[in-house]
Amino acid sequence: MTETFFEQGRWEVVGKAVSGRQAQAELAVRRGRPAGSGNKVSTTIRFDTEILDAFKATG
Repeated sequence: MTETFFEQGRWEVVGKAVSGRQAQAELAVRRGRPAGSGNKVSTTIRFDTEILDAFKATG
């Protein structure tokens, strides 16, 4: 398949008709995880197995 083949196709991005090159540009920007707010901090917590079992038992 050549680039000409893909250029002749109908491309839509978010319901809007675009050219093949525009579609590739749009998809390249939107690929991957969305950007976060930056307000969250990663942390780790450790529980004894009895405490974890109690949490699981109560839902």
